[in-house]
Amino acid sequence: MSSVSAVRSPERVGGALCLVAGGSFALQPVLVRVAFEGGATVAGVGALRFVLAGLVLGVLARKALAAATARTLAAPFALGLTIYGLETGLFFASLERIDVSLASLLMCSYPVLVVAGAVMLRREGASRRRALALLVALAGVALVLAGGVGGALDPLGIGLALAASATYAAYVLVSDLLLGTTDPLVLATMLCAGAATAFAFAGSATDSFGIGDISTLAVVGAIALVATVLPVAAFLAGVRRIGPSRATILGTVEPPVTIALSALVFGERLGPLQLVGAGLVVGAVVILQVRPRP
Repeated sequence: MSSVSAVRSPERVGGALCLVAGGSFALQPVLVRVAFEGGATVAGVGALRFVLAGLVLGVLARKALAAATARTLAAPFALGLTIYGLETGLFFASLERIDVSLASLLMCSYPVLVVAGAVMLRREGASRRRALALLVALAGVALVLAGGVGGALDPLGIGLALAASATYAAYVLVSDLLLGTTDPLVLATMLCAGAATAFAFAGSATDSFGIGDISTLAVVGAIALVATVLPVAAFLAGVRRIGPSRATILGTVEPPVTIALSALVFGERLGPLQLVGAGLVVGAVVILQVRPRP
């Protein structure tokens, strides 16, 4: 019995870490909306979030950073400066126009886009399971959009959220190439550094670098530490214990938690049709990750 318990213990710890990561990530859009209501801007929230998160992650990865070459550091910095920074800006902008629950559900369609992109790039082969996941996700997105959430839909806000999902899928495909040669914490640190630079430039160019009052500043600090550093560290630790597939499945706790929080904080409500669509979007991720037994 003791040997069985010893085997199960790392799995339980890994599962708990992945659940913590999913729940912490779920806080991000809610806290971002709170920051916007407190007077912060997209550029202000993005820049401060990534500066703080990058500093903390840099401390955690200080040994690996010191040993890394300039070329190793440059690639993730460039990725954060361009694709990752753009994705975050698009998603934050969508939160200014549509409900948090709707934006988050549209964003959660990215895993299926990653698979579609991998098949198109011939990194992975097509299969019935992947085709089924794509159809299920598309049906879920269609149901989520059908009838709107709490009223009329904002076409621009929806477009921004979908563009953020597609851009994040591109980020995943590119970062996958870097993970084979770069320490995950180093990658996360340099991504944050690049994204912080992108938001700082954007805020300076548009004169829209706003943070708000002290309470809003505290919210942005929570976005950086509780909804960025904590979930990144917890997810990486969880993956080491239970593997990426199971970790991703447990990560599907994020959309339900975001929906519940947005209902509690902002009074947002999903209709029956949208709830079915949300289930399909989450189900598509599970279909992608579950492997048939040999």
